[in-house]
Amino acid sequence: MIPKVVVRPNPFFTSITLDVTCAQGKHVIVRMFDEDDKIVKMFSWFLVKGINITNISEVEFLPTGVYSLDIVDLEGDVLYSTHISKG
Repeated sequence: MIPKVVVRPNPFFTSITLDVTCAQGKHVIVRMFDEDDKIVKMFSWFLVKGINITNISEVEFLPTGVYSLDIVDLEGDVLYSTHISKG
């Protein structure tokens, strides 16, 4: 379903860019958690077949640390998960 995801930059400072390659159109939820498993960013995104790019902004106020970033489908299945650092 999602053969390739690029999260950049890592570590991030003011924004994060997601490049997601998708095999078919799919509605997903992007979630970002802090070290206490508190959601700090969340949004829905309709992925089209091919390359999809979005920017996660307003993260400059987050404290320095490690964050989890998940892409889940509407059924709650995790399609992609990674850790990113705020520098």
